[in-house]
Amino acid sequence: MYFGRMKLSFIGINNTFQHAAIEAGPHTTSSSIANKIDFAMESLNEWQGRYPRDPHLARSYFLGELTLKKIWVKRYQDKAWAYMQQLVTAYPTTFFGKTVKTELGIGFTQHYYAEPVPARRSRLRPRAGSRRSRATGSTRSASSPCHANPSNRPPSR
Repeated sequence: MYFGRMKLSFIGINNTFQHAAIEAGPHTTSSSIANKIDFAMESLNEWQGRYPRDPHLARSYFLGELTLKKIWVKRYQDKAWAYMQQLVTAYPTTFFGKTVKTELGIGFTQHYYAEPVPARRSRLRPRAGSRRSRATGSTRSASSPCHANPSNRPPSR
C-alpha cells in the first residue's frame, strides 16, 4: 500500500523519518529536511486514516516523534507532542507507547526559535533644546560643535 502525494509505503515513511533524523543531527531548522518530513507526515496521516489498527503504525509514530523533536520549529515541536500523545493513548501496550510514557514522566521540553517580528519604526523626535533644520531635516543642539564652527571645518591649530 502507498499513501500520500509521494506514494510512500510504510517502509518509505519510516526510512524518510530515519534519514531526516540523521541529517538533522542534534537539531536543525532546515527547510529541506522539514519538507521531506511534511510528505512523510502526510503519508502517515493517510495511512492511519485507512488502517487505524495497523500494528506498524506505532513504530512510524515513534520514529516521526523522534525526528520532529529535532526540528526546532514550533509547528514541528507541536506535532511531536501530538505524536507522543497518540502513542500513549492509542498504543499504550506497545514498546513505543511505554517508552514515550516513560519520557513524558521525565518531562518534555519544546525547543524552537521565536518567529521573527519586524521592528516597529519609531518617529524620531528632536531632543529638548534642539532645533530642526528645515532644509536638511537634521537636528542640531545649541551646544553642538557645529555651531561653534559654522563652516563645519575642524578648528585650525
